[in-house]
Amino acid sequence: MGLADAQSSYPEWEEGLYEVADRTDVRAMGAPVTSCGDQGDYSPRLEFRLANRFTTLSMNVAQANSSQDSDQTLVVVVEGNDKPLDIQKIPFNEVVTISDLNIEGVNALRVRIFLDDEDEDCGSSSSQATAVVEKLVVT
Repeated sequence: MGLADAQSSYPEWEEGLYEVADRTDVRAMGAPVTSCGDQGDYSPRLEFRLANRFTTLSMNVAQANSSQDSDQTLVVVVEGNDKPLDIQKIPFNEVVTISDLNIEGVNALRVRIFLDDEDEDCGSSSSQATAVVEKLVVT
C-alpha cells in the first residue's frame, strides 16, 4: 500500500527512494518527524480504510540515513479502530519488521510515528529524524 491508498496522511509524507541502514534505493514512504512524544494529530501519521477485509499487516520501518539526528529513536504505533495493536521503537541504523500483525475486524488502520520522549535530546530545537515505511502490505 502507498500514499495513494491512504484515507489521510500527514502532509509531509513523500514516496521515493531512501537509504536505510545498509540498504540503498529503498522504495518507500517517508516523512520528517520532529514531535517529541505522542502529539496526536501533530505527529506524522498514515490512515487507511480497510473495510474489515484483511487479516494481517506487515511492513518495515526505519530511519533514513539522511535523518538530521542519528541519536533519536522513533516510536511507531499501529492502531486498529483507535485501539493500539503494536508499538515498536526504531533506533537509527536498524530496520524493524512488523510481520503478520492481526488486523482482523479493522476498518480504520492508523500508523503514527513520533520521537521517543525518553531520549535525552528529544524536544531540542534540532531534533529531527526521517521515518521510512516500506512494504506496507495487508492480506
